[in-house]
Amino acid sequence: MRLPRSVSRWLAVGLLVTVLSAGADALVAAPALATSDEATSAATSTPTSSPSPTADGSLRLVSSDPVQGDPLRFAWSTSTPAEHDWVAVYDDPAQGPTHQTHVGASTAWSYTPGEGGTVTIPSTALTAGHPITAYLLADDGYRWLAPPVTFTLAAPTSGPTNDGTLRLETTGAHVGDTVRFSFSTTSPDARNWIGIYADPSTMPADGQSHGASTTWTYVPATTTGTADLSTAGLPADTRIGAVLLYADGYQRLAPPITFTLTPAAPLVGTGAPTTAHFLQDDVVEPATRAGTAIHRTVAGAWRATDGGRPTVAPTFASTAGPDWLRVAPDGTVTGTAPSSSLLHPALLTVTATASDGVTGSVVLEFPVTDPGTPPRVKAETLEAWDGGTHVDDPVEKLARSVVADRVDLLALQDTSGDEAQELATALGWDVETAPGGRAVLSAWPLQPRAGVSPRLQALSVTVDVAGTRVVVWDVDLPTSAVDPASVCTAGAARTVAAERDTDTTRAAVAIADRVRTDVRTGARVVLLGALRSPSHLDWTRADDTCGVGPVAWPVTAALAAAGLRDAYRTAEPSVAAHPGATTDVFDGRSVGATPSAARDAGVPPSTGRQDAVLVAGRIAVTEAHTAVDGFPVAGSRANRWTSDHLAVAATLVLTEDSGAGTPATGGTGPARPGGATPVGGDGRPGAHPASDPRADPSGPLAFTGSTGLLGTALVALTLLALGASALRRRRARPVTGSTDDPSDPTTRTTEQEGPR
Repeated sequence: MRLPRSVSRWLAVGLLVTVLSAGADALVAAPALATSDEATSAATSTPTSSPSPTADGSLRLVSSDPVQGDPLRFAWSTSTPAEHDWVAVYDDPAQGPTHQTHVGASTAWSYTPGEGGTVTIPSTALTAGHPITAYLLADDGYRWLAPPVTFTLAAPTSGPTNDGTLRLETTGAHVGDTVRFSFSTTSPDARNWIGIYADPSTMPADGQSHGASTTWTYVPATTTGTADLSTAGLPADTRIGAVLLYADGYQRLAPPITFTLTPAAPLVGTGAPTTAHFLQDDVVEPATRAGTAIHRTVAGAWRATDGGRPTVAPTFASTAGPDWLRVAPDGTVTGTAPSSSLLHPALLTVTATASDGVTGSVVLEFPVTDPGTPPRVKAETLEAWDGGTHVDDPVEKLARSVVADRVDLLALQDTSGDEAQELATALGWDVETAPGGRAVLSAWPLQPRAGVSPRLQALSVTVDVAGTRVVVWDVDLPTSAVDPASVCTAGAARTVAAERDTDTTRAAVAIADRVRTDVRTGARVVLLGALRSPSHLDWTRADDTCGVGPVAWPVTAALAAAGLRDAYRTAEPSVAAHPGATTDVFDGRSVGATPSAARDAGVPPSTGRQDAVLVAGRIAVTEAHTAVDGFPVAGSRANRWTSDHLAVAATLVLTEDSGAGTPATGGTGPARPGGATPVGGDGRPGAHPASDPRADPSGPLAFTGSTGLLGTALVALTLLALGASALRRRRARPVTGSTDDPSDPTTRTTEQEGPR
């Protein structure tokens, strides 16, 4: 039977859509099947980069007779390791992935990358007396890598009580002093500890951590006693919290207390020590990932009486610390971190003995984090003011400041002589310098970058932060010929136009063009430096800008257009509360700016925010601040602070997912001393699987998966039905004018659509 063309076309369209939908669905389904939690096999026609997860591994609770509140240690192994494999513990087993799909949030968890090892997970959020289930799961998902483990926690036989006392015995303490606490408790334990919290609102409550402690110390395993603790790195003139806690956990043993430290008094005279000494008596090293090698040196931290290098090097030795850390006679510290994270940093006491018999000691703190913990780096930038030559002992003073503020990445501008190299030696860090007084120093390994034009007024290096590559730029722009304060009298338009026509802006634009290349590659970028210009982010509202309205300062606008984010303004968005000026160390005025009548016109302090930490890529900013030591006095060589600018510092987390701001820290993972593992807000790593990014939600055929197949099939069937209906109509009714007999079984319809 030959079909009419109209019918043929409907049928052809229907068949074509059916074939296309089946083929498209097969293309979509193939990768989905390869990753689906419910797939039993994967396509073999396309090679994969890694084997599919299998449940042939093992998970075992190592802790014997576990008690609620005690840390739980698990041993695990897998033949198909992935970076984001994880152990999840469910207080309610019904919430676990019993069918290898997500049901509910885990109660506690930790990443377990690698083929095997041990991991410690706190049990403070778990309850005693009923079954609890733990799973070893694949790559941020819910596929089993091993059969689950079920166990029960025993209730504490004599749980800790909150009826003890904690008291600060030291009065009138300054920042940097060592203070003494006294305590009493009815639950003595060798792991009881005092946590100090710069923000009292983050102190533990109800057995749960609400943020990492700023510093901490163990207390004796007695019912009463005392403990000493250094206040280096704590803030002045603000309430600080202290709490006595039970057995490496977060159960309070006494009501918390608060106290306030006063700023360190200004120096009078040289203030030089009278004997050889270490820079500080306590140094917190950068966090080390579990199972990785450690290589540090404390040789440069031993200083002569005048603050310089000793003529004869002392002999170094370990007098206390874990057996996995060793100290060589030349001050080199080596070892391999334990295979799982530590609840508290390891403490290593190193003693130096000089040739004349003088001795000194320093305590090194080594935080050890889980391999899956995103690395953190504290970056600081400082205009060095002619290499610190305006004060006595600039290298030792600056080194003390860096150690006290726990900085591990430092960019300097306007250095002179061998200041940068001497500072790196004192800290035991890597250093890279460039003409013009720029220098980058890092506790992490760094390498200079090739292909950066020497005409750029910047130094660029790469830093390896716990295995994560970071591109670092150190920028020192020329001093602007435009007084920023003039914006209040000349207005925004005239001031910005004048600023655009300066070497400052031209240099910034050239650097921004080069940095944009790094940003576009997806690199993590940190730019530190002296920008010599205010920020456009600070001049957005009339009440912040002496009435002139928004000001598009061209230097920072060019860098922002290259994809860089301002770390300080990210952490402190209120310009009124945190102007962040860096050029007003001595008298509150912009150093180097031309005095003018504008200074009497209410010039905003943010005019002086001319030094910055900028970031791009997968970096989250957790805090940022300006820094200065003591009370610098103009013309005094005794100042502890070596510069005429404040430093700008920011704590950065090198995240896996792109985005600015602070990463989520929900869940019940321990916010322990030394840093916490960020966890998803629903109690598991990451988030629920996102929809296929290849699926375009626009367009009439933008469907994927089984829903897409059904929808497209319905369209095809509708078209086929239309074709069949047309066919029936034509078979039932001859075309007008036909001479065919309707009762004749051989009747044919007449083609009416043109020549055949």
